[in-house]
Amino acid sequence: MASSTAFRLKASASPSRSVNAAGASGERTTETPGVNWDKWAKKWDKLDADKLTPKSEPAPTGDPVDLWGNFDPPELPDGLLPQVIEEFAHANGAQMGADPAGLAMAALVTCAAAIPDKVQIKVKRHDDWCESARLWAALIGPPSAKKSPIIATATGPLCRLDMEMMRDWQEKLKKWKATPEEKRPPSPLQTR
Repeated sequence: MASSTAFRLKASASPSRSVNAAGASGERTTETPGVNWDKWAKKWDKLDADKLTPKSEPAPTGDPVDLWGNFDPPELPDGLLPQVIEEFAHANGAQMGADPAGLAMAALVTCAAAIPDKVQIKVKRHDDWCESARLWAALIGPPSAKKSPIIATATGPLCRLDMEMMRDWQEKLKKWKATPEEKRPPSPLQTR
């Protein structure tokens, strides 16, 4: 069993316990049953501190990279996107003085948003897993990088089409409500 003068645990109200090596008089101490503290003290003395310290890797050479620094984005490669989106991006980018890659990204996301949820792709050939068109992107840049005009230019045609479809539905709904209840067909579906 453990020696009475060896390591003792100081009893405290908190769940954590501190080690009291001397077993100071006046303090309430309890020995941990079944623990040979002399054995652990000998093992601790034999440990080599150099083996416990993790080896550090050599310092990297060269200048550090400033992640928040300014850098020029790469050019939008030709032939990578559908021709309509590529022409849209280059024409509007030159007109606005904005990055064509941002316009192309916003246009791709807008096209994905226009695809209804009933159009799905089967992800695996021998599985029932299907996914709707979802494309998430973020335009990142400092203030005045023309992020809002890029988004407005890319989403403008779809927003106009959506407003037109909403107006048509509202007119159909107005006519439907004006028809007497006995002669009413089913209510018109919103198709936006």
